[in-house]
Amino acid sequence: MKIVIATGIYPPEIGGPAQYAKNLKVEFEAQGHNVKILTYQLEKNLPMVVRHIWFFLRCFLFFPRSDLVVALDTFSVAMPAVAAARFLGKKIIIRTGGDFLWEWYVERTGDLVLLKNFYRTRLDKLNLKERIVFKLSCWTVRNASRLIFSTDWQRKIWLPVYGFDEAKTTIVENYYGQKEPSFPPTEKNYIAGARPLKWKNAKRLAAAFEKTKIKNAAIVYDDTTKPFDKFMEKVAHCYAVILASLGDVSPNLILDAIRHNKPFILTRETGLYERLRNVGLFVDPENTNDIAEKISYLAEEKNYEQCRQKIENFNWTHTWRDIANEFLAVYSELHNGATGKTDKLLMISTDRKIFEEGSAVQARMIEYGKLFGEIHIIIFNKKNSQFSRFLFTKIEDPRFCKAKSGQISKNVFVYPTSSFSKFFYVFDAIRLGKSVIRNWGLEIRNCLITCQDPFETGLVGWRLAKKFKIPLKLQIHTDLGSPFFTSLKLGWRLAFLNFLRFQLAKFLLPRADKIRVVSNRIKNFLQPHLKIAEDKIEIRPIKIDGEKIKNTTISPENDLRKKYPQFNFIALAAGRLEPEKNFSLLLDAWRAVVKKFPHVGLVIVGSGSLLGVLKLQVIRYKLQDSIIFEKWLDNLAPYYKTADVFLNTSLYEGYGLTMAEARAAGLSVISTDVGAARELGCEIIGFDSAKFAEKIIEKIESKK
Repeated sequence: MKIVIATGIYPPEIGGPAQYAKNLKVEFEAQGHNVKILTYQLEKNLPMVVRHIWFFLRCFLFFPRSDLVVALDTFSVAMPAVAAARFLGKKIIIRTGGDFLWEWYVERTGDLVLLKNFYRTRLDKLNLKERIVFKLSCWTVRNASRLIFSTDWQRKIWLPVYGFDEAKTTIVENYYGQKEPSFPPTEKNYIAGARPLKWKNAKRLAAAFEKTKIKNAAIVYDDTTKPFDKFMEKVAHCYAVILASLGDVSPNLILDAIRHNKPFILTRETGLYERLRNVGLFVDPENTNDIAEKISYLAEEKNYEQCRQKIENFNWTHTWRDIANEFLAVYSELHNGATGKTDKLLMISTDRKIFEEGSAVQARMIEYGKLFGEIHIIIFNKKNSQFSRFLFTKIEDPRFCKAKSGQISKNVFVYPTSSFSKFFYVFDAIRLGKSVIRNWGLEIRNCLITCQDPFETGLVGWRLAKKFKIPLKLQIHTDLGSPFFTSLKLGWRLAFLNFLRFQLAKFLLPRADKIRVVSNRIKNFLQPHLKIAEDKIEIRPIKIDGEKIKNTTISPENDLRKKYPQFNFIALAAGRLEPEKNFSLLLDAWRAVVKKFPHVGLVIVGSGSLLGVLKLQVIRYKLQDSIIFEKWLDNLAPYYKTADVFLNTSLYEGYGLTMAEARAAGLSVISTDVGAARELGCEIIGFDSAKFAEKIIEKIESKK
């Protein structure tokens, strides 16, 4: 494939777009594509209008023989490139980068307005040149084939004002590389390394450092810049990194700090907040006192070591190959005419909560329906189960199977297998799948089959994909590579079943077109052990609504402190009461905790086959007064917000949804080394009840 990358700057010039263009070019070429760079040359010395006209004309030398054009801004190169691409009928992808208009306004006026407030409060204060740029930028982003943002934060800011179609947007996160050498600091130097731009908030930052030096003269503020290689050497040897900008979409300096395991202080006005909220320190860029407090906090050795440990535990990566593959996936959608609104999805699942009115699963499926023309979901369930009696919205349509079926929204259709026995799930699902595919006209050009796991549902999907030549996507939500996945600790029945499932996964995964995993841990197992090509694997963590969790109201009925006033410290644990969740280790640890602190409480929320066994263990340990069992709740946010710590002792996890939700609520988490625990900034403990108890006791003592 022939690709043109249009960029305003390119090495040896220094800057984010230059490095991005270079690395994207290298990765595209490594995959066998022909790549040409179209960058400013004579244009740098021309006035703005003439510059854009000249660049527009140069596009006609590059675009006619290209298959794809990628523009790395939204105005300087994107505006003439989009115009040329439209004229020639070429597909063009724009990667947004920063916010040129806001930066320009702040530099011109000195008005230190936050990026998130700029479009709501300052558009009427733009001068004529800025108004023209805004109008042309609106035209540019609306006429691109696809817009790529590095963060959802920026997309949400732009969407109401630029008026583009959200369905034509994609999130491709920035580069998160493997860890690199780090060196102990020789002084308490905080590197800012910011360009001398007003929106970088340098005056407030300098004032904050002046305040901290009154109490701690050892603190050093370093805002000098150097060439890239020399600057990276500085980062590797520094004490910490700090950015307090008025808005920073996805600052590379912070990502560089993480690669070198250096603690950082970052503005709250950033698109990296959701990804890194549990890893670094965040500040209000308009509050000098808040910035100064965080600088002083990090200067204390104990706090510094805790922050450094969190960053060391953060091992999420997003390589240039991942980025290139995500660009190519967007091109594939554009090339095949798949806009997301017209696609059809056939899903094979075991999650029966989709039948429950108002459940989170049903709501999620309805939300997915907005991204596709049709979604057809086949659910494993028994004939006489309560879900078989669920009343769907009936529809009179000859395309529906004779088997009981229905819809939960206008374009989301559900088909329970209603099997006589669980041994017939696979056969009944294949039969249903054939009917759905034939009756609804699902085919290779407009459909994808996705399966909840690479086990029984994956077998159904593979059989249908093979017969009808439809692409197959397998999802992995559990840690296949854990030594505990087939361990006898689970009991011989589950261990044997998981052994068979693992063999099935080894057969199915190489035959899938795409594999979605929820954590780096799973990806890092698949590549070397199952020889799965990296470009087939996409990491897509389970999405949680952090804002909803933060904004959840707490009533007396769901406030743990008011429900259980007898406890002066409350630990929370939640999950299925099954062998892999390893709650017996937690009870062993809690037994030791209560010996030292008799007035602490543990609330376990969940249901499962081991409830009776765990209750007997509680009685045997005489812990009835300090452990409470509650039924599962779909909304645990109030519990997260009123507990003192969340505990997870699982033997293995694919991701760890409850851990992620707890961290989103601001609750500290102590966990075994499973799933995304390290990426989420949890405190990691081995499978040792004594050490787990020690960490809980340490947490209790720190609260007193």
